Amino acid sequence: MRELLLLTLLSLLLSLTSQQGCAIYTNTNNCAHCLVGYYLRTNLTCGQCPSGCVECVTANECLSCHVGYFMEDEMCLAGPVHCVEVGKIGNCLKCTVGFQLVDNQCKACPDYCNSCQNQTCLNCSYGFGLNQTTSSSSSSSSSSSSPSCAICQNNCASCT
Repeated sequence: MRELLLLTLLSLLLSLTSQQGCAIYTNTNNCAHCLVGYYLRTNLTCGQCPSGCVECVTANECLSCHVGYFMEDEMCLAGPVHCVEVGKIGNCLKCTVGFQLVDNQCKACPDYCNSCQNQTCLNCSYGFGLNQTTSSSSSSSSSSSSPSCAICQNNCASCT
């Protein structure tokens, strides 16, 4: 019982003296080094980095950005929606699964499609398979084929 009481008191004491974001303390209980996502203030406490920053020097100077952000004037700005890889000038280089890059924007692929090009599905989601479908235009006698994703039968992970 005495050990439990001592552990509880020690835990309470540590929680009262710990600072948010501090990784290493000095012998005077000031912060000497902050965790990633925090920076060391002049008063030896840690401040949280701005939104989008992985590492920063101050509240106004980022060193690196999270995925989907890009650096501009030492700050991290959000890239285009559904973009996972952003270039140095904020242009999208790669979209999330289910989206394709069109004119620097991520546009949705057809339903249940993981990757596509020119709205033609190249790879389907789990449990779906590429199905060659034929559509005909009512205004002309021509028909075109483009793969779409259809649900697999018998609980298969993939199908053809």
